[in-house]
Amino acid sequence: MHPLALALLCLGFLTSLVAADDIVPQAGACNPTNQSGDDYMQVINHYLAGAPVSKWIDADCKLIGPVWTGDDNKGQLYSPLWRGAGGAIEDWITPLPAGYPTDPKGTVRIDWDKSANTVHYSIKLYHMKQSPSIARVDGGDPEITDPNNPNHYIAPPAASWWANKFHTNPKNMPIKASDGTGYRLWTIFATFNTKNVPFFYDGQTLKLLGSGLDFPSGPPSGTIGLGIGVGQLVSSALLYPDASGFATREYTVPYGQVTTEGGYYGYFVAAFVPQNLCKANPYQPAQGQLRPYVSKWQTPSQASPWNVILRNGISFDLTVEEGRPDVPPGGNDQNEDYIYSGISYAANNPSAPGGVPLGWHFSLPAAIANVQPALYPIPATTGLLSDPLVNAPLYCLGQ
Repeated sequence: MHPLALALLCLGFLTSLVAADDIVPQAGACNPTNQSGDDYMQVINHYLAGAPVSKWIDADCKLIGPVWTGDDNKGQLYSPLWRGAGGAIEDWITPLPAGYPTDPKGTVRIDWDKSANTVHYSIKLYHMKQSPSIARVDGGDPEITDPNNPNHYIAPPAASWWANKFHTNPKNMPIKASDGTGYRLWTIFATFNTKNVPFFYDGQTLKLLGSGLDFPSGPPSGTIGLGIGVGQLVSSALLYPDASGFATREYTVPYGQVTTEGGYYGYFVAAFVPQNLCKANPYQPAQGQLRPYVSKWQTPSQASPWNVILRNGISFDLTVEEGRPDVPPGGNDQNEDYIYSGISYAANNPSAPGGVPLGWHFSLPAAIANVQPALYPIPATTGLLSDPLVNAPLYCLGQ
């Protein structure tokens, strides 16, 4: 109950405060086009003054950009998730389903308290299609240029998926129809250059062999080592929207070791690297080949404390993942093979001033190259590929 309501002992005023949290959007858009009025921050601040609630409320609908409170020791982050606002390099951002509401949205609220050793997540999804099916177009092998070869390379946007031995995500989902699909929220430690990992290339072919995480006893002989900045990610368990497109989840992880939901893993490492060193552009990396590399899950004991994550910067990505009906509530439904699908649905980057607005996309290659503009507009309903850098000229041969 709001403290002011107790002080005033005014039933009518108390009713009005509770009503603000009871407003669930009816038919109509839940996006910035109808977020007007002088009560915007009043509604947001009122919600943040109390505990999270599990239903979709007026504050969730009104929220148009990230709101931060407090400091490293105790504070809050409340952020919207918009379709297409982010996504890793080579991610497929799904089109809006025909005949479905055109205002999908999510919100993430995180409350942290160092003294209590807690980081509490509250995630809500609104008008997210229940168990969407995803089909992508195979683009062959970037190393094969002969058009007579059936596996020759097809460039984007004609293709939207390319096999990758360092990220073996499936082309289509669900893999097994009876599993369906769900959604998973990823928290990304957004400053990639705060952690470097050595990557090793064959000294003769210049092809990627793996990273230091793949060769804990040291790389094979005759390799070329290259230090590359990486990012770390943790995630929620799967969320399954109901028939109306609504889903909600709350969970808590330790402040001192921020793990995946349930404490099963510490993090995994993601990087975007040339798979053929001849296609790397050392002076302008985003002009060369950059493809996803994904490590295995690291142990919970390796997890980072929340204040380190805050100082790295935070971004969010909501992906479509294979359903796990075989896993009971509270069980470990993380994927241990390819880790994440590469199918992005909604996202935001609260570390960017003002976040990413509806209808815009945060460009990871622009961030890597430290150039502007970092945001660009995207189609409202059609699918798109997130900043693909699948292939590049053979720079080492003078192309």
